Amino acid sequence: MLWLKSWTEVRFRFALTIFLGVYILAILLGYLPPQMAVKLKTLSSQDLGKRIWEIFVLAYGGAMLPVSAKILAGAGINAQTSMGMSHGFHGSMSFLLSMPVSRTRLMATRASFGAALMLLLALATFAATVTLAPSFHVDFSSINVWAYFPNMLVVGYFFYAMAVWLSTIFDEFWAGTIGLLILGMLGGYSSTTPHNWLDFATYLLSPDPLQPLGQTLFLLMASAVQIEAARWVVEHKEY
Repeated sequence: MLWLKSWTEVRFRFALTIFLGVYILAILLGYLPPQMAVKLKTLSSQDLGKRIWEIFVLAYGGAMLPVSAKILAGAGINAQTSMGMSHGFHGSMSFLLSMPVSRTRLMATRASFGAALMLLLALATFAATVTLAPSFHVDFSSINVWAYFPNMLVVGYFFYAMAVWLSTIFDEFWAGTIGLLILGMLGGYSSTTPHNWLDFATYLLSPDPLQPLGQTLFLLMASAVQIEAARWVVEHKEY
């Protein structure tokens, strides 16, 4: 019942994140290559492919995936709607809280379901990009593209955990607004202050999986702390 309820709440959100993935794929493979090929005539096809891949990693891993994380995290146990950006509690709220399960389990089930869908989305977008690239005359053959996937996922789940935590405190509109504001601030900080633990740009472009290790551990611990904070709020909040 809990898993079914999670799906009914997230299905429209999941469709929206699929649209975001198709959108960036269309720009990356349909629009960008011919434009860059004209401007960068001196580059070989492999160098052009590397430039386009770096743009994909930064745009999807640093923006689209964190936004998708916010969408898929939904409103946790705070408000139960499928479309999102709504105010206050809703009809299924009382139903969920009256079930003979703990609040922690309610939150864990919903958060786990969204996290699994985010993994599926990231895998599908990654695979589609690599598979379709040759059809658009984009050469990724010189790049170990899947080496970039773990770091992208670590960043995505950092923002997913943040979205789950914020959703237990604020209505969905404010949780989303604050989450996007933090994402923008960290993106700006990353571009102006490189080589620190919140420098997502350098981290995402690292060709070695899960390196630098210190930053990986920091982001994973920060994600765990945010999930634990969300659990604490859910257990102590008066609904």
